[in-house]
Amino acid sequence: MFRLLLSCFAIASACLPVLSSAEAAQVGCDRIFEPAPHRGEELDKKLWPGGFRPVAGMCMAGFIRGTISKGDFDKVRDLYAKNHPLIDQFFLLSPGGDVDEALKIGALFRKYLIYAWAPMRFPEGGFYLPIAERAKCDDNDETSCRCVSACALIWFGAPKRFGVVGLHRPRTTDPAFRALSPEAAAKVYKGELNGIAHYLDEMEVPKPMIDAMVATSSVDVRWVDDHRDRLERAPSFAEWVGASCGQISAEETNTKLELERKKSKSTLNANEALLLKMLDQKDKDYNFCELQLLTSTRERLPRP
Repeated sequence: MFRLLLSCFAIASACLPVLSSAEAAQVGCDRIFEPAPHRGEELDKKLWPGGFRPVAGMCMAGFIRGTISKGDFDKVRDLYAKNHPLIDQFFLLSPGGDVDEALKIGALFRKYLIYAWAPMRFPEGGFYLPIAERAKCDDNDETSCRCVSACALIWFGAPKRFGVVGLHRPRTTDPAFRALSPEAAAKVYKGELNGIAHYLDEMEVPKPMIDAMVATSSVDVRWVDDHRDRLERAPSFAEWVGASCGQISAEETNTKLELERKKSKSTLNANEALLLKMLDQKDKDYNFCELQLLTSTRERLPRP
């Protein structure tokens, strides 16, 4: 009984009946690889020293859109496997759904160093998803442009994340759960919470963030932001990249942004222009080093 009830928990989506194809999540390719006319072999050797070379038509970025349901992990894994090791990011547009599927997808993202993009928030309110080519928000349905609940669990699995996600504790409307005694219901519910908390701890999510999820009612949402809440990178991933590529401090990042803003409005003096040039070059070197580190590492991993 307990195992059956645990399988019925969902975040943001109550224990659901079999979903129709229209309700199930779409898993697809957002961006197709198209080789440049003068693509250099030297660059490919740096990115994939083991010999992999992308070919036209391969998928570079995937997307998950809609309610997460049973079988979606298999769809995500199969899409990645067919395009290993080229896919490096997924765009997430989902109101939530099956917890177990979300945890497995998040673990896959962490293993294969796949970045996650959730919608970002406009200063005046509302959400938008930048960069994506096919995973567009529906302008006629504001709720489509969200990554909430089980979707947020996937997002936390990624080693590098962008955007805003919504958290709350899981809920179920399963009649079997309602029929339990308070003691039995507590055992079942605590088991589900412990499983989610363990996953988030494994993904190095700060404990205050886990506590905030547990403290948020299943009918409310606690929004978290990759930049504001400093969740852009998993700590071990950030230090692993830094060990090979060096570090860029928050002070350097803020200085670069301030100089760029000033340059857009007025002329920089000689010292400011030189400093901006140095910081810009450091940023470019770091980003290429990170790209090279990830592509070469992903290439060495076995196909899932």
